[in-house]
Amino acid sequence: MSGQGFHWFRKFSLGCLSFLLMFAVFYRYFLAEPLIWKETVATPVPASTPVFVLDAGHGGEDCGAIGVNGVYEKDINLKITTYLSAELRLAGYTVVETRTNDALLYDPATVEKGHKKATDLANRLKIANETAGAIVVSVHMNSFPQPSSRGLQVWYSIGAADASRLANGIQARVREALQNENHRKAKETTGALYLLDHAEHPTVLIECGFLTNPEECARLTDDAYQKELSFVLFCAMMEYINQDV
Repeated sequence: MSGQGFHWFRKFSLGCLSFLLMFAVFYRYFLAEPLIWKETVATPVPASTPVFVLDAGHGGEDCGAIGVNGVYEKDINLKITTYLSAELRLAGYTVVETRTNDALLYDPATVEKGHKKATDLANRLKIANETAGAIVVSVHMNSFPQPSSRGLQVWYSIGAADASRLANGIQARVREALQNENHRKAKETTGALYLLDHAEHPTVLIECGFLTNPEECARLTDDAYQKELSFVLFCAMMEYINQDV
C-alpha cells in the first residue's frame, strides 16, 4: 500500500471507530435506558464501574525528554492525556488526572531541594493507589541516542495479569491502527519504574514514541496525530474492560 493509500486507510479506520463510539454513547444514554429527565446533577456510578486514573508524566521544572525539534515531553504527555480524558468522560466514565497543568506534585513550602521528584512520584502513586476501582494509565515519551529507534512501547508490573492484558491490548491496537511497522511487544517492568513497581491496581506506562527520532517526533508533536493516538488508546481500554463482560 502506498504512503498516501495507507494514510487514507488510517483516517477511514479511525473514522469508523469514532462513529462506533458515538453510537455506543447514544445507545447507552438514549436507547438502553429510559429517557427520564431529572433535576439531579449526576447519577451515582455503580461501585463496579472502573475509574480511570490518567497520569501525564513529568511537568514543571521536570521537562522529561527533549525532542529533536525542541519539544518537551511533559507538554505532549499532558495533551494526549487531556484528549484521552475527554473521550473517557464522553463515554460516561469517571476520570482522575494526576495533573492538569504544567507542574510537579509537591508543595514548595515543605519539600526540600533534591526531594522534589521523589515527592512528585510518591504523590502520583498515592492518587493511583487510593482511587477505588482504578485502572491507571501513565503517558510518557521515549528517547534513545540512536535516532532510528521508534515505536510505542507499553510497560506493566511483573506478575500483574490484568495489567499485562491491558498492556498487550494497547500494544496490539496501536500497531494495527497507527504503527504497522512497530514490532515491539509489551514488557514487564525490570523494577526501575516506581509507579508500576508499587501499583495496587492494574497499571501500565505507555512510552508513546521516540522524541529522538525526527520523523516520529514530528508526528507526536502534531495535534491531529495526538488525537488519533488518544482515540486508539481509548478503544484499547474499552476492549480491556469489556473482555469479561
